Amino acid sequence: MTQRFETRHTAKLENLPALREFVAESCRKIGADDAICFALKLAADEACANIILHGYTGREPGPINLTISGTPQQVTVAINDFGQSFAPEAVPTPDLQADWQERRMGGLGWHLIQQVADEIKYTSDAQAGNFLTLTKRLNADDQHHRRDSMEISFDHRDPVTVAAIAGSVDALTAPHLTEALSKIIAEGHIRLVADFSQVDYTSSAGLRALLGTLKEARAQGGDLRLAGVQENVRKVLELSGFTSILKFFPDAAAAIASFGG
Repeated sequence: MTQRFETRHTAKLENLPALREFVAESCRKIGADDAICFALKLAADEACANIILHGYTGREPGPINLTISGTPQQVTVAINDFGQSFAPEAVPTPDLQADWQERRMGGLGWHLIQQVADEIKYTSDAQAGNFLTLTKRLNADDQHHRRDSMEISFDHRDPVTVAAIAGSVDALTAPHLTEALSKIIAEGHIRLVADFSQVDYTSSAGLRALLGTLKEARAQGGDLRLAGVQENVRKVLELSGFTSILKFFPDAAAAIASFGG
């Protein structure tokens, strides 16, 4: 028996949390475990963010239609929009081995979709619009549920500043994170620890924020180091090659101590 759920939202960044929650709730109703929910939320978030930021560029934001269908064997997310089409085969493969100085800002969204979805199909029609279908088979480990907002606070522990971040870092919230961290660096706090122990979701937008901050801090002789990264978030960082350019520590205390006196 196939279960089916549908929703429609206007292609605006503020609607991303609702779109993700729809995917998560539909997955739970179908009976998928938390790992499947996380993977499909991430893939759908990346796809919808691209539609919002690029598909409807230069035109009035149109609809994003999501259909979730599930069987005992798999869950499928079908995303339909009427923005500009794109050619998946033309998307450049990111260089995950590049040093931090050479890392390109962005370009990881399609890579993450390819990593977490078991099957991907894309078609485009002048009348019916663009269709992206993402399928995930029901066989993954448990993961944690996430929130749909982000909070950030700073604790200055000379000579290190700890940025405690909570919630989700996505296309909606990442600009705020980038702005806050850039302001701290501009004030002279170039030794940064990002405490991710309360971050239960990040997308490629979050990766851009981290890479931009890393480049900015190191350009001034400082550094950005991560602490307490949850398993789900660490997987995204690993899939994107960030574990080779960022230093990870089990908690904020260890990250602070790594800077020395």
